[in-house]
Amino acid sequence: MLNYLRKIHRQNRRIVGRMLRTILRRPAPPREVVPAGDEAFHALKKKANPKKFPSEVIKGCESAASFFCAAFEGYNDVVHIHRRGLKELVLVDLDNEKLEAMAKIYRGDEVSLRSGDAFEIAREWRLEGRKFDIVITDPWSNIMQRTAIADLPLFAGLARKYYLTGLTGADFAALGIKPDVEEFNAWLAAHGRGAYRIDRLIQRNPDYLGGVYWLVFPVEGVPEQPLEEPAESVSHETASASALPAYAATGEDAFEQLRAQADPKIFPTDIVNGSESALSFFCAAFLGVNDAVHLHKKGLKELLLVDVNEEKLNAMREIYLGDEVGFEHGDAFRVARALRHRGRKFDIVITDPWSNIMQRTSVTDLPLFAALANKCYLSGLTGVDFEEMGIKPDVRALNKYLAKNGRGDYRVDRLILRNPGHQGGVYWVIFKIAN
Repeated sequence: MLNYLRKIHRQNRRIVGRMLRTILRRPAPPREVVPAGDEAFHALKKKANPKKFPSEVIKGCESAASFFCAAFEGYNDVVHIHRRGLKELVLVDLDNEKLEAMAKIYRGDEVSLRSGDAFEIAREWRLEGRKFDIVITDPWSNIMQRTAIADLPLFAGLARKYYLTGLTGADFAALGIKPDVEEFNAWLAAHGRGAYRIDRLIQRNPDYLGGVYWLVFPVEGVPEQPLEEPAESVSHETASASALPAYAATGEDAFEQLRAQADPKIFPTDIVNGSESALSFFCAAFLGVNDAVHLHKKGLKELLLVDVNEEKLNAMREIYLGDEVGFEHGDAFRVARALRHRGRKFDIVITDPWSNIMQRTSVTDLPLFAALANKCYLSGLTGVDFEEMGIKPDVRALNKYLAKNGRGDYRVDRLILRNPGHQGGVYWVIFKIAN
């Protein structure tokens, strides 16, 4: 399994790195940080649901380390363990700005910050022999299989008592199992991770990617596992390349499994009526469950699927069968420019990127993608995006914002809330294109 992961990593590292460097060159939009100190901490704690976190693991513990914690200011994990009697709490993240914001929220002599790549820091601490009673990783969902399986020994080896990480329902489907303790433990044993067992799963968000689950690994008494040397240096930029095999089934079975997961009520399926062609960017991370699964087998004469992740795009080739389906491997922004240069047009164009660049596809680079569409362009925004733009998730408010910010040629026809439980809600933004 590890050799397979390393092979995929070598194949994709340069492509993924280039894509992320392109994205990261753009300055992030300003974000309003919650008030500092006690007021901010109590505001976060009030929002956090203690039933969605295994708070009982804190009992008898004196130290904890939380990786990937800054994106939501510790809302998923740190807020549940701060001020619970720990003598040491280390917060690790690559985002300096958000980590500094957390320093103003989580105060106390026991709290310290470490800025840097989670994998590199974990490796450094393993080599130093550093240990914490509790270790938590809460990464973006696209690398949860890495922290829960591929690099399980790396992070679990830092913990004395518990290691907490996560998987999504889509991950479990990709592994060919249900979200079940015994099934997952059997899968671990069959794939070289038999030293570790989870004692429970906690569903913390039922509405995103088939559910997001905490995995609780008790590690007390687990023999020390050797530190596995990576085939090459691994950075935050290439983390998404280290995915496990994309889907257990192929062909009709896999497509029907995906279609069973997809909810047609949270996708504007009516746009397919009268359309003959569609183009979907950023579609491979979840094998098209958000968009392509609603377009396939609906009478289209052409369906082009574009993604930078070659492994998962190849998996989609085995799921989305038909002469009308095409695949293009590459950076979405570069492919879009190439298609525009060639004068290509599609009735429907969709972008479904990670939430951290949704403002780019919906506002900054709106003309790039919308110009490829004859009838309709679909993109997304989150509740956090709307907050950063200073407006509510409302069609009229968004159209006013676009007009004031140099995008008055484009108008939103409607918004569809597709996931209420992630980043203040994730919305489809549907632009009607007037030709």
